[in-house]
Amino acid sequence: MAEFRSYKQEDIDGDGVQDTVLLTTFEHGMNWRRILFVCLSSDPLNVVHREMGGKGERMAEEFEIKKREITVKGKRYADGDAMCCPSEPYESVLVVMNGDILETQ
Repeated sequence: MAEFRSYKQEDIDGDGVQDTVLLTTFEHGMNWRRILFVCLSSDPLNVVHREMGGKGERMAEEFEIKKREITVKGKRYADGDAMCCPSEPYESVLVVMNGDILETQ
């Protein structure tokens, strides 16, 4: 899991300058967490982040940025799924607003 990292640069805050979004994994022993980080060009010293789940909850696998929204896609754990292999697809839509990342869907 620790090898997973994905980043993109696109304008999220509408100022015409590319911002940076990073989705990465942190491992702690046998557990892991996926975290989404956003660094806006308009406030580069204030990196905001949002936990996107972990082992036994959900696994964020990819994201795209369109119209100032970040759409994260992945899989949730269904009853009976092994800890390695969530099977239920999910999609979360996030926006950066007032110095925070809000999940709208």
